[in-house]
Amino acid sequence: MPRKYRSFFAYTSALLGLLSLLAVACFHFPELLTSREFRAVYNEQFARHLLLVGLAAAFILGTMAILRDRNKRIATLGVGSATLAVLLGGTNVQFDAIGQTPYSLGLDWFVLSLFFSALVFVPLERYLGKRALSPLRPGWRTDVATSS
Repeated sequence: MPRKYRSFFAYTSALLGLLSLLAVACFHFPELLTSREFRAVYNEQFARHLLLVGLAAAFILGTMAILRDRNKRIATLGVGSATLAVLLGGTNVQFDAIGQTPYSLGLDWFVLSLFFSALVFVPLERYLGKRALSPLRPGWRTDVATSS
C-alpha cells in the first residue's frame, strides 16, 4: 500500500484559515471575545496586519496544496475559512470604542498564542521529529481517557 503524504501547505492553510475566522469574530465582538489585559499589550493596527498576513498565507498555501493535488479537503477547509473570514469583513471590520466589560472570553489571546506556537513548533516537529506519528493515531481515545 503506498504511503499517503500529508501536505504541510494544506494543514498550515487550514490552521491559518480557521485562526483568521476566529480573529474576524474577535473584531466583530471585541467586548465579548477579547480580554482587556491583553488588549493593552497589542494595538489594533498590529492585529489587522497579522490578520492580513494570515489570510494571504491561508489562500496562497491552500491554493498551492490544491494545485499539487495533496490533501485537497484540508486545503479547501483553509481556503474556505479564509474566504468566509473575508466575506465577514476581513481586516476592514470597524468597531466602536470598547467600554468596560466585567468579563471576556479571551479568544484573542488564544488565537495569537496558537498562531505563534504553531509558527515555532510545527516546523521543529516537522524537520526534527524522531518519528512520523500522528496525534490521532489508532488508540488516541485510550490516551485521552488515561490522562484525565
